[in-house]
Amino acid sequence: MYRGGRCTDHHRRELHRDGKCRYPQHSRDRYGIAREHHHARCFFAISKVLPRDEAIETIRQSIRDTYGKKGEEVVQKNLCAVEETLAHLFEVSVPEKATSQVQMPAPFSPEAPQYECEVLGAIYAGHGDDLPVSAFSCDGTFPTATAKWEKRNLAPEIPVWDTKTCIQCGKCAMVCPHAVIRIKVFDSRELKNAPVTFKFTEARDKEWQGMKYTIQVSPEDCTGCGICVDICPAKNKSETRLKAINMEPQPPLRGPESENWKFFLKIPELDRRKIKLTTIRQQQVQEPLFEFSGACSGCGETPYLKLVSQLLVTGR
Repeated sequence: MYRGGRCTDHHRRELHRDGKCRYPQHSRDRYGIAREHHHARCFFAISKVLPRDEAIETIRQSIRDTYGKKGEEVVQKNLCAVEETLAHLFEVSVPEKATSQVQMPAPFSPEAPQYECEVLGAIYAGHGDDLPVSAFSCDGTFPTATAKWEKRNLAPEIPVWDTKTCIQCGKCAMVCPHAVIRIKVFDSRELKNAPVTFKFTEARDKEWQGMKYTIQVSPEDCTGCGICVDICPAKNKSETRLKAINMEPQPPLRGPESENWKFFLKIPELDRRKIKLTTIRQQQVQEPLFEFSGACSGCGETPYLKLVSQLLVTGR
């Protein structure tokens, strides 16, 4: 979170153009507040739907009425949350001219096919009405497997794999709602052109003896739900708060992990005849053909669709 005058240096330039400012007049550390408190109080503090003091006092009274039976300690913690939230609200100083060098990225990756960039990209950018009828197929159908080009970058934090703690159970990949956590088992010869930061270890299953094992995350497709961390059964013995997969800030990891992801996709899929489909630890090596859906962060339904695509579809 960038505070005060620094905010405008990091917003995209499109927020400040044509002689008009599109910046919010107030800002707050939303992710930081959300971890500890609820930030709805900021809305009442700046919206003027009600007089500020009246709105805040109404919230305080609501807290007393709601949590009074649970004890004074609970009430005070919630009242403290109100004060802490308001303390994180600050006014943004808006410059007369745009100071940011950040440009709005294209809706689709430049590596995407022409149709995705020119047609779907225009729709995603809000310019679908400008497209001619001739831009679409005559039967009205759309191509599949286009979500992999969106790269929405939603997650403030993404999962990071700890090779030494991992027990290779496959559960993190199994529960991932958007198929952004993948597992591959491969021959060491595939590592010839691997990026320096690409992680791998020895495969533990006896059927895969002598092969390498990796878990890779797509940083720009992850939604940051953290379900993978919740399901992970392995604990770091030297630091028990950590597991075999842990959430870390996405921005510094985006570049190197994106390169790792591209390399990961080039590694050949393991022959299905070498995969035991009755155990999750091996079955999750299969390539999911249902990926990067528009489902909500932490969706509990899409993992089943993904699993069906792994088990029942034999190829693209």
